Amino acid sequence: MISAENELSILVVDDEAQILLGTSLMLRNGGIPVVRIIQDSREVLPFLSS
Repeated sequence: MISAENELSILVVDDEAQILLGTSLMLRNGGIPVVRIIQDSREVLPFLSS
């Protein structure tokens, strides 16, 4: 079982908003509690370093 401190999360990066929406909905429906989405790839490194 996944505890709150080790909560599974996924980062999805794509420049197409509909791909991000569809993918995040499928992942959440599949049991992934935290799905982060980024549409601009230039935001990935700053996000990962925070």
